[in-house]
Amino acid sequence: MIQAIIVEDEFFGQELLKKYLFENFEEIEIVAAAASVNDAIEAIKKHNPQLVFLDIQLIGGTGFDVLAEVKTIDFELIFITAYNQHAISAIKQDAVDYILKPIKVDEFISGVNRALGKIKEKVVLINKENILVIHTSIGAEYINENEIICFEADGTYTSVICENKKILSSKNIGEYEKILLSKIFFRTHHSYIINTNKIKRFEKGRSGKLVLLNGLEIPVSQRKIKEFIVFMQLKEVL
Repeated sequence: MIQAIIVEDEFFGQELLKKYLFENFEEIEIVAAAASVNDAIEAIKKHNPQLVFLDIQLIGGTGFDVLAEVKTIDFELIFITAYNQHAISAIKQDAVDYILKPIKVDEFISGVNRALGKIKEKVVLINKENILVIHTSIGAEYINENEIICFEADGTYTSVICENKKILSSKNIGEYEKILLSKIFFRTHHSYIINTNKIKRFEKGRSGKLVLLNGLEIPVSQRKIKEFIVFMQLKEVL
């Protein structure tokens, strides 16, 4: 599912967008809707969406205020507004589309399809090359998954521990669990996802412990031990 957020200050406007999306795009999940600048910023940081529908005039400011605070725009952006004078500013934000109200359904569908195309292109490129995009506060780094040893939760951030460096990512560890399509990663604990190719030793007890090739010791929670053993057995077979 493609996760999307609607940022629109009018309830009717929110409901109309939900209706159009529900009727035409079953692959899109609306994870949040916000009417104010502050709520929009909070929703984007919390959900890390792949697609954002953004109005210009909001409670407490403008859509551009939201983007300025979010800083790293790693989602596709569609502006939907009653004001056409902001089109140039929207283009500078690398928006996929700028749709004027009242919304014409065919224009809306065309814009969303373009956004979905860009999202799917990224996924295909990343999966083909086994590259993972690590989002940081200043941009993004592209890392081959084989270089990654583990992910460690750090509050709302995640430390990505690689063979030769450590990267602090602006995404939380739950978001990485969602996007890791490779069969080599396993979440052993609420704070850790490990690359199972980097395991040196597994010590089983009431709770388990993994020793990785770099010497790092990672806990395996009690509820995860059986699942981890099955995962490793299937990995060997496949």
